Amino acid sequence: MAQYEYKVRRVEHRHIAMVLDEMAERDWKFCALTPNTSFDVLIIFERPAQPASKYSVRVTQENPMSLGTIAPGSTGQFGAVLLNNGVPDTSSFVPSLSFTASDPSVTFAPATTDASGGTIPLAQQTVMSVPSTDTLGSVTVTATCTDPNGASQSGSVTVAVGPGPGPGPGVYSVGVTQLA
Repeated sequence: MAQYEYKVRRVEHRHIAMVLDEMAERDWKFCALTPNTSFDVLIIFERPAQPASKYSVRVTQENPMSLGTIAPGSTGQFGAVLLNNGVPDTSSFVPSLSFTASDPSVTFAPATTDASGGTIPLAQQTVMSVPSTDTLGSVTVTATCTDPNGASQSGSVTVAVGPGPGPGPGVYSVGVTQLA
């Protein structure tokens, strides 16, 4: 059980009911109200211990010229970050990521150049090579690691394998032609 102590001085006694209501709204259960030598009253609340955070992994393709598509016979660079409650984890924990693919013919090698512009550590980037004979049409890249709580986390991204632009961002324009 986690405990929270709320110390009340004599002049604040009228606020005890407000404190009890506020803590109940936050799922803290009233445990005890005791006299204290440093303060007039010590209110103790408790609730079951909760995990400090929820982790997940985000995988992104890092080659800006080929986002969403990798041509057979070429490579694509991917990066993965451990997310803590939906945002990149900023603790000193360094995840040991492993990359896998839905297509058994592709291979992975450690990235040697940062394609993320410094947003993803180089150790968390990989280069995937697609053989020139690949005809599957798409590949799902998955990154997996163990979070600081010891739980396995993974994230995936699916990209097209083939020529031409894929589902990534496009550059649009309007063409005007005289018809008569």
